[in-house]
Amino acid sequence: MEEESLQRRAAFIASARPYVDALSRSAGGRPHVVELLDERGGRLYAVEVPLPSRPPVAAPHERAPAATHEVPVVDVDGRPRGALTLRVGRPSALLRDILHCAAIGIQSELLRARLLGGAAGAWAFDDGTRVPRLREDIVQAHAAARIRLDTASLLAAKGREDTSVLVALAEASFEQFRRRAALWLLLGVSARAGPVAVDIVAMVRDLIDLLGTEAGVRGTTLDLRSCEPCLVVDHRRGLGRALFRFLIDALAVAGAGGAVAIDVTPLGAGSAQIGATCVPRALPPAVLTLRVVACEVRNAR
Repeated sequence: MEEESLQRRAAFIASARPYVDALSRSAGGRPHVVELLDERGGRLYAVEVPLPSRPPVAAPHERAPAATHEVPVVDVDGRPRGALTLRVGRPSALLRDILHCAAIGIQSELLRARLLGGAAGAWAFDDGTRVPRLREDIVQAHAAARIRLDTASLLAAKGREDTSVLVALAEASFEQFRRRAALWLLLGVSARAGPVAVDIVAMVRDLIDLLGTEAGVRGTTLDLRSCEPCLVVDHRRGLGRALFRFLIDALAVAGAGGAVAIDVTPLGAGSAQIGATCVPRALPPAVLTLRVVACEVRNAR
């Protein structure tokens, strides 16, 4: 148990170190301390730039008392793992934004490790049909977010306050990665949880986002055309896989150069109907229908 705890601790530090370094780099030469703390507040890793022993002329931020800003970090399952802290005199809004983005980046890194460490990237449908290899696209989105954060930290070190837009883009990319990765992991798990209320519109929207690259490769457009707020009662994993397969089938019917428009219609009593209007480039349109009726999924052409 102790060895497992040490390995978990080492993995956490390794995941967080690039983000701690990026946050420190964004402070430039200003005296500061960036710390990664565990769930009990103990220091795991830190970068410190101390005050000069005898500064000839103390700058305003060097005379100001250092304020500590802290952002909690949770793991993939939402359990507290620790915190990322920044202590610096008079931190700019940009530095605080980078601190928050770096904390989200650490959480994304933990999710990335889960994504790459299991078999979730190679799961198949119950009939043995393989799903598109989308895991690599999800991981590439994470890499793009890392590049944006690293670039922002370099620009911030030079005093470029206009890098706030780049920080916002990095944070949005991390959040998109987390949504896609969490959905992919949900689809790949083998356990079946009990039925729960599911926002089916949100799930359809997330699946369309997840399949954006796949649709682009096929040369097919995939859009949510109309929807009404709707909660259905079902097993999230089973419903997610059924919707995923439904969208894959719709893309296949539309074919290269075609288009797919999705409509979500509530039926009441925890049920809904999802329609896919498939418009191939040179054939008549076809309509696919998926009906979710209180924990039961039914397909119809």
